[in-house]
Amino acid sequence: MSVIALHDDLTFATVAELSTHIHEMLETGGDHCVVDLAQVHRADSAGLAFLLELMRHADSHGQSIRFQNIPKQFVRLATFCGVDNLLPINGEHING
Repeated sequence: MSVIALHDDLTFATVAELSTHIHEMLETGGDHCVVDLAQVHRADSAGLAFLLELMRHADSHGQSIRFQNIPKQFVRLATFCGVDNLLPINGEHING
């Protein structure tokens, strides 16, 4: 199992650069990955799409992925966009 801690912002301005690095980490991280979002301070719809892409990528490579310390901002955005049922969101892992 690998743990990937994301920091700062997950926005349109940052996800393109992060994407390459995170995909490389997923490919070398084993069968299960935990993405820790505790240090994410700002997010937008591009950040939400990025999390959904991580899930798709992990699934296509036979991996499982879990998000922990999900900021409430992500939960509200996912609910607003109607994709909250796609993310593994529950009260135990919501931060803030």
